[in-house]
Amino acid sequence: MLKFENKNNGRYYYIYVETDLFGDNVLCVIRGGTYVSGILSRMLSGTEETIQAEIERLSRLRLQRGYILISN
Repeated sequence: MLKFENKNNGRYYYIYVETDLFGDNVLCVIRGGTYVSGILSRMLSGTEETIQAEIERLSRLRLQRGYILISN
């Protein structure tokens, strides 16, 4: 699980991969903040390569927008 937090506005963004009932890997994102509880989004189902590419894209985007990587 990758955890990103933005201390300036109190928002967070968690990214993780889980396996569904059919054995497919699914990329999940939980986002929220001070005034919004966690919103779960299932973003992508596919091969490990496509999911890893999407994780890298989302990570770069979070870092550009002022988030800090808390844990991975």
